Amino acid sequence: MAYVEDVIAIGQLVARCCDSLARRAWKEVADLYIEDGIWAPPGMEAKGRAAIAEALEQVVGPHPLLVQVALNPVIDVGGDTAKARWQIQEVGRDAQEQTMTVLGTYDDAVVRTADG
Repeated sequence: MAYVEDVIAIGQLVARCCDSLARRAWKEVADLYIEDGIWAPPGMEAKGRAAIAEALEQVVGPHPLLVQVALNPVIDVGGDTAKARWQIQEVGRDAQEQTMTVLGTYDDAVVRTADG
């Protein structure tokens, strides 16, 4: 795959993640990770797809609405691996129906598998 195609594919991976989170499709998000992938928000670490899906439900599940937007991608591709950094803005409502906004950064390690 050419460099530009790799960058587009990684952007689509992140878009799928944001879309699945908004739809509260925890398993779909987890399936974007390799089998022993790690999701490590501040203060916790979930390793493996089942643990990631469970952690997402625990962390994000109590929020009846959460929309995540990934901005300003910086993607460095090297063969079948890449490093990607995204600025994240999340807007939603918490369990008490209070509006919330969260800003942060994702630092991702990406690997090409037989599935893409």
